[in-house]
Parts: sequence; structure tokens; C-alpha cells
Amino acid sequence: MNLISCHIENFGRLSNVDFDFNKGVNSILEENGWGKTTLAAFIRCMFYGLMGSRKKEYIENERAQYQPWNDGFFGGEITFEVSGKTYIIRRNFGKKDKDATFQLVDASTGLESRDYSDNIGEELFGVDRASFMRTSFVNHTSLRYEGISSAISAKVSSVSQRGDLENYDRSADKLTAYLNENSPTRKSGKLAKLNEDIKQLEYDLSVEEDTSRRIQELRERREEEEKKLQSFEAANRSIGEYNRLKSNADGLKCSIDSMPVSGNDRLEELDRLFANGVPVESEVQEHIGLNNNVQSLVQKNSSLDTMLIDETRAIEAEEARIQAFQIENDKKTKSKKLAGIGMLVAGIVLALTVLFLSGALKIIIPVLGAALIIFGIVVCMKAGKSSLPTEGVDKSRLNNIKKEIQTNETEIAKSQEQVAAFLGRFDMEYGNDAEALLYSIKSKAEEFESLKRGKREYDSKIAEMKAAYNEALVELNEYLGAHPELAGDGASHNEITTGISETQANIAAYDRQLDEAMEKLDEQEEKKDRLAAMKEEMAELKEHYDLVKKTSEYLRLSKERFVARFMSPIMTSFEKYHKIMVGTDAKDFIIDANMDISKKEEGQYHDIEAQSEGLADMLGLCIRVALLDTMYTKEKPFIVMDDPFSNMDEAKINGGKRFLDEISKEYQVIYLTCHKSRL
Repeated sequence: MNLISCHIENFGRLSNVDFDFNKGVNSILEENGWGKTTLAAFIRCMFYGLMGSRKKEYIENERAQYQPWNDGFFGGEITFEVSGKTYIIRRNFGKKDKDATFQLVDASTGLESRDYSDNIGEELFGVDRASFMRTSFVNHTSLRYEGISSAISAKVSSVSQRGDLENYDRSADKLTAYLNENSPTRKSGKLAKLNEDIKQLEYDLSVEEDTSRRIQELRERREEEEKKLQSFEAANRSIGEYNRLKSNADGLKCSIDSMPVSGNDRLEELDRLFANGVPVESEVQEHIGLNNNVQSLVQKNSSLDTMLIDETRAIEAEEARIQAFQIENDKKTKSKKLAGIGMLVAGIVLALTVLFLSGALKIIIPVLGAALIIFGIVVCMKAGKSSLPTEGVDKSRLNNIKKEIQTNETEIAKSQEQVAAFLGRFDMEYGNDAEALLYSIKSKAEEFESLKRGKREYDSKIAEMKAAYNEALVELNEYLGAHPELAGDGASHNEITTGISETQANIAAYDRQLDEAMEKLDEQEEKKDRLAAMKEEMAELKEHYDLVKKTSEYLRLSKERFVARFMSPIMTSFEKYHKIMVGTDAKDFIIDANMDISKKEEGQYHDIEAQSEGLADMLGLCIRVALLDTMYTKEKPFIVMDDPFSNMDEAKINGGKRFLDEISKEYQVIYLTCHKSRL
């Protein structure tokens, strides 16, 4: 397999960069900071995608590390040849995983190919990302040999399609984790903890007292105290009943003595006032009404007197006006009569002159004379008539007022007589204060009735209280007769009170001790149950642990036996590359069934990590390519080397160059460095 070219649109600090690749060694010499490691990462990510996109740590999150600096298109394309066909991978890594896109194109047709999926790295190389970085991808920071994974083992043994060894690490890790978690020897192991807990429980139970016997003793003591308390309480109830009866009798006596004296003086005073009988409210109200009527009639007559005076004055004024009018009218009548007589005389004179006239005058003058005579008669007749009534002024209204005043005075006298008679029943005289006296009688009558009711209630209450007091004395004496011990000075009562307090305190103490003992008994029973459950759990867990331990051992032996068959070709390749790079045979090195490399020195084998940095790096390169030789017997993958000789001195670098020349015969190598001397 060979890379042909790549175009980086944007990836980390690299933008719009193109590379063409040849077979053999492709050396890329650039200064530090140019982006060599970024280029190597781009090639890896085009086949395996980005790693750790959800990781918070920047160093573990390739999406965060290689986001384009210019915020442009994140990705590019790479062209490669495998099994005689040329393909183009195009990836847009996107800002998030969900935005990422993958496309595989057949370079000969330009059409999309379905030969591989976006998991193309594992499909092409037959190993996962981690295994790829342990073999074909050589980084100067992770150059040393880190052992092999199950995927590498599977690829070495050509059984990757069955997936048995690929799952070995996961299975072995799970079994180991289970054994560590449940180990009987590790302090953190569940079996060890269970064993310690069982021992502790057994010890706790062995040293604890017999709680059941302790509970029985406490119950017996409590029963004794309970009997004492019942005896004390019975005596106390007798005393309490005696005190209740005595308190009841004393209380009734005190209530009788403290009853207020009834207002007998006032009652006697009012009794004398109403010696002739207590008026009912309607009777008092009737006389109050009569008195009010008197007041009303008096006020009314006062108004009528005013009207009488006004009416008298009006009549007198009218009579004076009529008299004056009569005198004036007599004067006018006399004057009119004289004028009428004059006209009558003149008419007669003119009528007589007819005897002396002739012609037309004889007709006119008599007519004129007749007219004067008629007019004179009319004037005389009218002069005798008067425009005023001749009967005089109307005095009926005046008489009605006088009559009404008289009627009112009669009613006033009658009402006053009735009110005076009513007041006389109570030795009170009628006067201007009659209204106040009437209301006083009403108020005192109400007070008198109230006092009489109060007196009756008071007498009834006193009688009831005295009867109750007598009954209480009888009951108290009867109780004392039945309990003569209560007639003492009270010393026994104090002893009973003290005894009750002490027995109650003792019972409370026994109750607390019983509660504690019961809790302790429950704890002991719980411990016994827990101990039985823990022993059962330990037996089951021990059986399962032994089974898992045997399974883990059988699985390890199976893997070692399986892998051991492929150790020889790996060792052969390792020895070849060791000879080329170091210049000496690798006779002191061995590779065990776990593919761990160690070197014999001074009679003991030591891990290659004990070697110097430069030598350890060289051994790491040798074993990596030895693994590739065994993993890929037909089509070889490309190898990416990011400055692998940085820890080597000049002599070792020369060996490294020979190593590059040798592996480039079978592998395409992308070699990146910042030192020309390392080319």
C-alpha cells in the first residue's frame, strides 16, 4: 500500500498545503513549528478520524487541537493505492462529531466507492487506532516499545477475522478487575473485607453480655416498682378524693360567705313609694300621654289666643273702614240728589217753554226738557244706593276661635285633674314638673320590679348553695368515716407523693434500660443475621472467585500457547533490524509469549526500559517493524515517522539511516525531521 498525495485545506496550523509521495523514503525537512507533527496527525486522522472529541483535556482532544486557525473548512483529502486500485479519501471533520462527513472516491472513475466505510483505517490495516500507533505510526514522543494489543496479536497470528485475540484484552482486563476487586489477600478486595467483617462480628458477639437475661431481670424489677406505684397511687387517689370533697365543701362555704348583700334599703324605699300598688307600664304611659296632651293643648290655645287677637283687630279695622266709607258715601249721595233735582227742574222748565216756542224749537226743546227730566230722575235714584253691606262685619270665625279655646281649656282641666290624681297616689303634687315626676314613677316602677326579681333570685341562689354545702359536708364526713387514716396531720400524704415520684423515676429508668437492652438485642440479632448472610455471601463469592481465577489462568495459558507459535518470525525480524541499526547480534534479547522484550545482563534479564534513551528508541523501532513484517506478509502498509532519531547520538543516527534504507525496500516511509543531519 502506498500514499500518492494529499491536500490539506485546513488542519491545525496547516492551510492549503499539498504533498506528493513516492515509494521508499519520503523525507520532509522543515524547521520546528512548521507543522510536521500536524501533517503526521492529518494522515492518521484521514484514515481513523479524530480522537477524543468529547475529552475535556486539550491534549486528549484532537478536535480541539487541530481546529483550523483561520476557522475555515476543517479537513482535506488524501490519495492512496492498495491492491492495484487508487482511492481518494475526503473528510470534513466539522466543528462537532455530528457535522463530520466522509467520502471515498474511486480515482479511476471519479465515482463514490463502497469498498470501505468511514472506519477505513481498521478495514485497511486490520488493527484499531491504538494498535496502528504502536506499529505503523512512529511519533518521537512515543517511540519506545509499549507491548502489543490483542488486535496486534490477532493480526500477527492472521486470525483477526475471527476476533478471538482482539477480545482477549477486554476479557482479561475484566477478569483481572474482578479478581482485584474481590481478592481475599488485597486489603481493598471484597473477600478480604468480608473476612475481616466476619471476624469482627464474631468477636463482637463473643464479648457481648447475655442481653436476653438482662432484659428479664429488668422486667422483673420494673414489675416490682409498678406494684409499689399502684399502691402509692391508690393511696394518693384516696387523698385526692378527700381533698376534692373538702375543697368542694370549702368552696361552697366561701361562695356563700362572699355573696353580696342584696339592696334591701332601696327595695324598702320603693316598697313604701308603691304602697298603693305598682302601676303597670301602660298606666304610667297613659298619664304621660295625658300630660303631653295638656302641654299640646296649652300650646294650641296660645296659638289660638294670638289668632283671636289678630281676628279682633281685623274686625275693628273693617268696621272703621265701613263707617268712613258711609260718611263719604252720604256726602256723594246728597250731591248727586241735588244735581238730579236741578236737572229735573231744568227739564220741567224747558218742557213749559214749549208754550212759548214755535217751529222746530217747539219740538227740540220739549225733547231736551224731557231728557233732562229722565236723567235727573235716574241720578236721584242712583244717589240713594250704597256699595257696602248694610248687615255689618262677619264675626263667625272670631266666635269659632273663642269656642275652640273654651273646649281646649275644659279638656286641659280634665287631664290635669286625672294626672294630679295619679301623682297623688304616690304623694306627689301636680305642677310644671309633672312630666319629670311621671317618668320618675315609670323608672322607679321598673327598678322596683327588677329589685324584687333580683331578691327572689338571690334568695333562691342562697338556698341552693346552702343545700349543696350541706350535701358536700355529708359526703365529706361519710368519706372520712370510710377512710379514717385521712384524719391525720398530712404526713402520710407527703410520703405518698415522694414515693410516687421515686417509683415513677425508677420505672422510667428501667424503661430506658429496657429500650437500650431491646435495641442491643435487636442489634445482636441483626448482627447474627448479617453474620450468617455474610458467611453465605463469602462462600458464594469464594466459589465464584476461584472459578474466575481458574478461567483467567486458563485464558492466559491459552493465549501464551497460541501466540508462542508466532514468536520465532518476530524474533528473526527483530534480530535482523537490530544487526542493521545497532551493528551487533541480538543474542542477549528474548521475546516471551506476552511479546515482552528483555535483555540479559550480568546473569539477569532486564526490561528494555532499563536501556539508555537512544538504545531504547532503537529497540522500539526494531520491534515495531518486526511486528509489521509478521502482521503483513503480503501488502505492506506505509510507515509514518515523526523525527524518530531525536534522542540518538551521531553513531546511532547512522544506524538509523541504514535501518531506513533497509525498511524502504518493502515499506513506503513518510519521514519528518527538522535536522538535515538526520536525513
